[in-house]
Amino acid sequence: MQIRQRGKTLTLVRTVYDPSPEYKRGRSITLGRLSITDREASPELLARLTDKEREQLEYMLSRQRQVLDTEARERAAKRLAYYIRLATEFYLSAPKKSPELTAMARDARDQWSKLLAAMVDAGVGRTRKRRIKTSG
Repeated sequence: MQIRQRGKTLTLVRTVYDPSPEYKRGRSITLGRLSITDREASPELLARLTDKEREQLEYMLSRQRQVLDTEARERAAKRLAYYIRLATEFYLSAPKKSPELTAMARDARDQWSKLLAAMVDAGVGRTRKRRIKTSG
């Protein structure tokens, strides 16, 4: 099976030899199409594939998912400061001490702590200017 990309579409093609005296060559049969952003193939498309073709497609989709996930993480990191500003405005204008707000804040603090730890591990964490103790 061949996987051809045209723009944002992947086309799955199977080449079948046609022994008839008229052709005596391979013919391309389109099995289906996917968007490059699809994470899974439809059941109808999977039903048309052989086991080997299905393995090939699953491998390609798993690689594509890795690329999409990496790009999403990078976009999130680049836009983080903007979203922090929006969240700050939200919390400043929100009604005080609602149960929903409390739960959201707890989850945000937990994730924030994990983010700070990841920044330290990456070598870009917080730097503190410690006061020099004077004896005396």
